[in-house]
Amino acid sequence: ERGFDEYDHDDVLSRCRPGFDEPGAIRQFIAKSKVPQDTFLQIFEESMQRWMGGEHDDEYRESWPVFRARCHAALERLVATADPKGNTVVFTSGGTIATLCQPLLSYPDKQVAALTWNIVNSSATKLINRGGRVPHRKIVLLGAIKVVPLAQYLAHTLDGFLDIGSLIHPAANE
Repeated sequence: ERGFDEYDHDDVLSRCRPGFDEPGAIRQFIAKSKVPQDTFLQIFEESMQRWMGGEHDDEYRESWPVFRARCHAALERLVATADPKGNTVVFTSGGTIATLCQPLLSYPDKQVAALTWNIVNSSATKLINRGGRVPHRKIVLLGAIKVVPLAQYLAHTLDGFLDIGSLIHPAANE
């Protein structure tokens, strides 16, 4: 289901500052900084704010409202077609997962951007029915972009509705 595809991070990041659309420009900018990870986080935050702000929607291949609508439409299609007696697993990425969690957590866009940054690749997000807000079967969204060899499991319950944790991958997958 292409509706669960991640947003085009290259498109979002490259429009953040003048000159960032040149090949390698962001990488060079980050490499010159004293703390590259902090510099990337700053660029990421600026980029997400600009993309989600709505003032530049026509400059992106896919605007934030279109991306958000695409993700939610995919979830609605999944719910409508999934086996009512079974569980459903979706492999996707952090931006899609955060976007699907936004209405469940009543998060404004700014918090979705922060949640996107904090959802670890290869994490698991489980949506479970609570009062009819999600179908009675489980829907598990897995951000499975890269294997994380660290065997940890974190489980958090937010609003009694959403469990976010990281998947455990055996060292053999390294």
